[in-house]
Amino acid sequence: MDMQVVIIDCGSGLCKAGVASNDYPTLTNDTVVGYENKSHITGVSDKRYYGQEALEQKKTLSNPKVNREKITEIIFEKFGFYLAKSAVLTLLGTERTTGIVLHSGHGVKYSVTVNEGNVAPNTLRQMDSAGGDVNEYLIQLLNKNTNNSVNKKDRNAVKYIKEHVCEVMSSTVIRNKSIIKYFSPEGKCFQVGEERYESLTGIHRMIYDPIMNSDIDIRQQLCSNIALSGGTTKANGIIQRPDGYIHALMGHNFQINIAGTSEGEKLIWKGGKNLASSYSFKQLYLGLSKI
Repeated sequence: MDMQVVIIDCGSGLCKAGVASNDYPTLTNDTVVGYENKSHITGVSDKRYYGQEALEQKKTLSNPKVNREKITEIIFEKFGFYLAKSAVLTLLGTERTTGIVLHSGHGVKYSVTVNEGNVAPNTLRQMDSAGGDVNEYLIQLLNKNTNNSVNKKDRNAVKYIKEHVCEVMSSTVIRNKSIIKYFSPEGKCFQVGEERYESLTGIHRMIYDPIMNSDIDIRQQLCSNIALSGGTTKANGIIQRPDGYIHALMGHNFQINIAGTSEGEKLIWKGGKNLASSYSFKQLYLGLSKI
């Protein structure tokens, strides 16, 4: 391409950004970032808050309307932009345009059908609980073990335990009662026992329902193109359990293929990279240079 495209995926927990010529985003940071506003005392403070801390401090933080307007002006007049639907980008990240997308991020969990690059709103299914709620519940479970003392400051360690230690139960999984010890980068020890089986639930109904709400002629294609995105979908067993349950619900005549990888958090960004690399993108983006 003769232009440089910057892809920004503002997820509910993490913001990933980078240029389309790279294979992966070069910047990953908490989505919610705030600066302490002390202009009425000593001027603008340099203190920053990230993620949950920023949300908890939102009464003392500010992003004036004039700043937001200026950002929009610069993006439109100097660069140009295109807003894409995350479900479409998720499928594009797997190099497909038709399929089922299940996204489980920090604050959002939904599933929907995408047909030839178009989202089918009638198939959308959302849940009130998402990855952040799982983290909070896992903290409660871990604290039942008197050897643990887990609080909100340990959220990164808890997130890692959820994605790499916890497991989605199925009829073929036998609970291992042994204790797993995880040491955070700060050196704190977390002991994880049977609670690793109790924090996560199955997702098969969120996949099955959009399929059944879609045209019968594309159901096999949907079953063959199921894409999972978001950090919570990296958990152990997240793919194996719905595979078996969907087979039971749909019948074994349907071929089930679920694409879920350790790069689930970057799948939307990868879809943006694939879109930006396509010839059609030149006709999609908006900016003064095209007026």
